[in-house]
Amino acid sequence: YGATNVRMSYSKWNNYRGHCGHQHVPENAHGDPGAFPMAAILTAAKGGSTDDIEQELENMDKKDAYKLFWTGDYAPAP
Repeated sequence: YGATNVRMSYSKWNNYRGHCGHQHVPENAHGDPGAFPMAAILTAAKGGSTDDIEQELENMDKKDAYKLFWTGDYAPAP
């Protein structure tokens, strides 16, 4: 935990608009959003089906989940 390649600077954090996890916030010393199904939530909010997205998340292995949440930057909203 602590400093990671996805943690935002204070300037970036103050100007950010959208959703992010604890690992992105400069004040936090942890990163625990887990496998948060943001794509499924946004799809459902738009009245769509989340079956394909949920299946994709269920098929993720540990390596896929790690890459999604720890080695990339925050995902842009569609």
